[in-house]
Amino acid sequence: MSRTRAFLALPLLTLLRGCNLVVLNPTGDMAIQQRDLIVLATILMLIVVLPVMCLTVYFT
Repeated sequence: MSRTRAFLALPLLTLLRGCNLVVLNPTGDMAIQQRDLIVLATILMLIVVLPVMCLTVYFT
């Protein structure tokens, strides 16, 4: 069963090959500040969201 899933995932991996993370590869001072803001906002969001999700599963 796991080989079948791996075989089915191969076409998806080839589609992701052309992706480049321009957002996380800044070239100027403003872009670096925006990248830092995105990373900080994501970390702060995860500090709130992950415990809420875990507690939701725990209490239901």
